[in-house]
Amino acid sequence: MNFISGIPVLFGWVMYTGGPTPAFANWTMIGGLSTIVSLSMAEIAAAMPVAGGIYFWSYRLGGEKWGPFLSWMTAWWNWMGWICVVPGVQQGSTNFLLSAIEISYPNATVVYKGWFAWLLTAIGMFFAMAPNIISQRVLRLYFRFATFIFFTLFLLYWIWFPAATAAHGQFRSGSEVFNHFYNGINGGETKEASDAYTWVIGILFGAWVFYGTFS
Repeated sequence: MNFISGIPVLFGWVMYTGGPTPAFANWTMIGGLSTIVSLSMAEIAAAMPVAGGIYFWSYRLGGEKWGPFLSWMTAWWNWMGWICVVPGVQQGSTNFLLSAIEISYPNATVVYKGWFAWLLTAIGMFFAMAPNIISQRVLRLYFRFATFIFFTLFLLYWIWFPAATAAHGQFRSGSEVFNHFYNGINGGETKEASDAYTWVIGILFGAWVFYGTFS
């Protein structure tokens, strides 16, 4: 699901640190690698459809010697992933919300306050945590709501936005999309990052968006 929710989190960032060309190239590369990993995991899941999932798979693939260690490492990596990813997604949602507020209320100075951003992030984290500890029924309703939001965003990103853009004739030319590189990090007088560096960190855009494919 992250290829939907993850798009707005780093889209503006990758346009600033590389522009359309690295974004498209890295998206294609990471998407291809994610597809290979997904097919491999589907093969493993079909061969070993047992409880325990990735932990058991790691154990079996590692054998008797390395299996326990790999299973242990898989558990910790998965735990760290959730600990880091959930706040990261919420921070991205906060930035998205702050941008929307700034556009709607350009004179509102509160959007530039650190405490306001922290408050919005904390509220979002609470709503992400609460369904897990209240009851199974609330959690089930929460996932149904999340599924509804997922398909709504899918329709917006892949159907409504392109259709509305085409109707207003605002699509960029192909040469601008595939041949435009922009190093926004060096926007000032001092060179802070090389072009090669911006290409490399542009990989994070695709890696973040396709994280759901890996998981």
